[in-house]
Amino acid sequence: MRHEAEQAFAEIDLSPAEAQTLVRLDPDLLLTRSELVERLGIEPSSLDVVINAMRQGGLVVWSNRLPGSKSAVLAMTDLGLQRRREARLIFEVSPVLTTLSAEQADRLRDLVWLAIDGYRTR
Repeated sequence: MRHEAEQAFAEIDLSPAEAQTLVRLDPDLLLTRSELVERLGIEPSSLDVVINAMRQGGLVVWSNRLPGSKSAVLAMTDLGLQRRREARLIFEVSPVLTTLSAEQADRLRDLVWLAIDGYRTR
């Protein structure tokens, strides 16, 4: 099932690490790099790799917490918020799909993506 989730993340242009990071972040909390390291429980260098990829993908931006502050905080973009919602759906649905055959899971996934695409164009 892990492969299925990775494939679903790839369809929304996320790596598994990016998807997991987006889901674990609270979009209402603006955190500094050190706060992110603590909250996510990962090494700073690993965080940098994931955050840099997310920045390049337009999912997050660094901004000043307060005017004149030297500490930048990470904020999700609109695209980041959208991908976060989609990634949460994948995380929630993936375990349920283990009860289906591969063919059934593929059909269901196609229907879900059809519904998501229809929702996006509203």
